[in-house]
Amino acid sequence: MCVIMQTGQIHPAAIRSKNLIVESLLNLMEEAPYSKITIKNITDRAVLTRRTFYAHFETKEDVINYHLSQLNSQLLTIILEIQPPKQRLIALAYFEFWMNHIKLLTLIRRQQLLPLLFDNFEIQIKEIRSIFGCQLTGKNEQYGDYSSAVFTGILWNMLDKWIANGAKETPLELVQILIKIT
Repeated sequence: MCVIMQTGQIHPAAIRSKNLIVESLLNLMEEAPYSKITIKNITDRAVLTRRTFYAHFETKEDVINYHLSQLNSQLLTIILEIQPPKQRLIALAYFEFWMNHIKLLTLIRRQQLLPLLFDNFEIQIKEIRSIFGCQLTGKNEQYGDYSSAVFTGILWNMLDKWIANGAKETPLELVQILIKIT
C-alpha cells in the first residue's frame, strides 16, 4: 500500500497522492452526484494513475472515510486538550470544529454521505471515553457501547439538523440547546 520509509513514516509522495485524491473527489462532488463519479474521474482530476489510487484506497468511500478520519483525529486532539474534560466544553469544541468545516459538511450532506461521519465519530467517542478513564468491561462495557451510541447520535443529529437549517446557530447556542435536551 503506502510506501513506508525506514523511520516508519509514510513517504511524503504517498501522503501527497492521498491528499490529491481526496481533493479531487471533493471537487468532483461539487460538480456531480457522488454515485456518478468514477475512479477514473478522480484519477484524471488528480493527474494520477488508477494504480496510484488503488495503492492507497479500494473505493471512493475509503477516500471519504480517510478524510473524515483525519478530521476526526484533529477533533480528538482538540478535545484531549480540554482541561478539565467537561461534557459541555467537549460539545462546544465539537460544534466549533465542525463550524470551521461547514462547507465540507454541507457537501457531504448534499451527497447523502453524512452517515460516514457518524460512523467515524462513534469510533472516536469510544477513544475519548477510554482516554478519560472510562474503561468499561462486562456489563459496564454494554452500558458504554450504548451510552457512546446515544451521545454520538445526539451530536450527529444536532449537526445534521444544524446543517439542514443553514448553520444559523453559533456553537455556544447549540451547546445550550444540547444542555436543555439532556
